[in-house]
Amino acid sequence: MMMSTARIVIANKAKFEAKRANIIRGGLSNLQVVTDFDRTVTRAFVDETHTTHCKSCHGVLEICPTLPSSFHTQSAALYEYYHKIEIDPNMTDTDKLPFMIEWYEKAHDLLLSHRVTPTAIKDAVAAANVPLREGFEKLIHTLQHHEVPLLIFSAGVGNVIQEILKQKRIDLADSTHIISNFIEFDEIDASKSRFLEPLVHMYNKNESHVLNTDYTDRVAQRKNVILLGDSLGDVDMANGVSCDEILKIGFLCFHEEEMMTRYTDAFDVVVLDDGSVDIVNQMLSEME
Repeated sequence: MMMSTARIVIANKAKFEAKRANIIRGGLSNLQVVTDFDRTVTRAFVDETHTTHCKSCHGVLEICPTLPSSFHTQSAALYEYYHKIEIDPNMTDTDKLPFMIEWYEKAHDLLLSHRVTPTAIKDAVAAANVPLREGFEKLIHTLQHHEVPLLIFSAGVGNVIQEILKQKRIDLADSTHIISNFIEFDEIDASKSRFLEPLVHMYNKNESHVLNTDYTDRVAQRKNVILLGDSLGDVDMANGVSCDEILKIGFLCFHEEEMMTRYTDAFDVVVLDDGSVDIVNQMLSEME
């Protein structure tokens, strides 16, 4: 089968092959897919040199051309301080949690205080370079064509995710659901715009956020899950799901040497080099 040139690490090949076979045997009618967005649906780097980071949802807004310089200065300062903590290989998730919540809250307050609008988000996405991970457009198309539920779970900004996909000309079907931090805009008084509760951060992403929704009904009888993410917190995105089989695929983007053992312990497959989702597309092709 054709695969990208990225390296793939599978710590327990027998376990992986068994899970893969079970999911393929179950077919598309028994499948659901849960994925992170930043550095999962999107790439971690904008080109093959791996020197320039791809903007996250929040990062896209940090370079919005229609927001004032005061916003950009403060956003950059937040990123400079908190991103180092986010990717620090010497800190546990528990240690990072209060810092990450603090970062989200400050970033959201900053956006609202500068009266961000839907037009500003549209302009920000147009100005940013946010390439999708290789193969993801095909993945979304295949899932939606077969009405396989796709849950995009992100601690970013949901309005930005929608705009990125829109500008990539990817129309979302009813089978695709986004759980993220959405801004509810007040078209009359921008000062009354707000982020909807609850806050979604990297360590509370699980399917409790979709309980008692239409999505819950869609996946009730689908007992096989493919999960994709780039952070260790993403392995919990399917918590609360009643499933027979779950295959976890992780994209290790930073501190490869220091983080490898933790990633191979958490994920069935670890994709390096900002690689593609070929491994999933191949499975889907065998189920079609």
